[in-house]
Amino acid sequence: MSGREPVRGVFVTGTDTGAGKTVLAAAMCAALRAGGERVAAFKPVVTGVAELGSDEVADHELLARCTGQAAGSVTAAVFGPALSPHLAAELAGAALEPSALVGAANASASGAEVLVAEGVGGLLVPLAGEYLVRDLARDLGLPVVVAARPGLGTINHTLLTVEAARTAGLEVRAVVLTPWPAKPSVMERSNATTIATLTGVEVAFLPQATALEPEELASAAAALPVQRWLGTPRPAPVPAVRLNHVVIAVSDWERSNAFYRDVCRAELVRLDDPPPARWRYRFGDQQLNVHGPGMDPAPVARIPAAPGMADLCLVWPGPVEEAVQHLERHEVSPLDGPVLRNGASGPGTSVYFSDPDGSLLEFIAYD
Repeated sequence: MSGREPVRGVFVTGTDTGAGKTVLAAAMCAALRAGGERVAAFKPVVTGVAELGSDEVADHELLARCTGQAAGSVTAAVFGPALSPHLAAELAGAALEPSALVGAANASASGAEVLVAEGVGGLLVPLAGEYLVRDLARDLGLPVVVAARPGLGTINHTLLTVEAARTAGLEVRAVVLTPWPAKPSVMERSNATTIATLTGVEVAFLPQATALEPEELASAAAALPVQRWLGTPRPAPVPAVRLNHVVIAVSDWERSNAFYRDVCRAELVRLDDPPPARWRYRFGDQQLNVHGPGMDPAPVARIPAAPGMADLCLVWPGPVEEAVQHLERHEVSPLDGPVLRNGASGPGTSVYFSDPDGSLLEFIAYD
């Protein structure tokens, strides 16, 4: 939220599509405005407007009713089909740029004292390429309130949402169960207690509004401690530089491919264009590029990668004892370990071994 004086605000997300986040965001806006605040709403993208019934209102129009904004100032883009934002934009030949979405949020908040931003679907919905709703919430620097259903299945969905938010460094201020019935069942009360216990987050309740009008929505949200949930935006973080791949070298494709596939559990990716055939080793979303026989790569480091020069640490998904047993089953003798080590994620226990060319490999197991 750089470029202007920061306002207080909150980012409303949901456990999934249809969890009630637009009604919650609108009710919070209406309650804040009824309390004398100059409030603005922002939703980056609105989809599905072509599929609304004659008695239905689009999300940005409902939010605008509750803040007094023009509907067009509430969102950066509107699409007809009910699709994920990135697909709706692609089919429309439009481009959603992260910086433009943040800029649109800034513009929406201009002149306001409070900004209520609402996401699209859940936190991991893509907005543009790899830029997710969660990334927008982080760039806006606002605390998060999660809208969740009160019924069966909400515990799992809510805990996953809270975990996804915290993984990105977002502060979750509250979970709001909605629509909360006048006479909640034993299961619904248990869901609320369980979510509060397992997340350590405040759980609040938004009843069904009599109508989707500002006065009725403000009345429904009157008991919500919205002022306590508001935060002041942090400066937008500098985008992190991420490691894309590391290069190792091998002397025998067949031998090394078998070793990294069977012992290291890598996925082998064959590349044939341009010839000769060569391989890459993938571990989830991380990759080892491999220089091997028949290749003449350029450019290379001042001292090019050579077989036996690598020193790699791989995370073992279980106790280190299982890693040792796995090596023994493949007749690979450990060089050292198990020994305590500090890895990228903190303290762990490691076992060391060599690949067929003599490069040093390590399985680290985190508690």
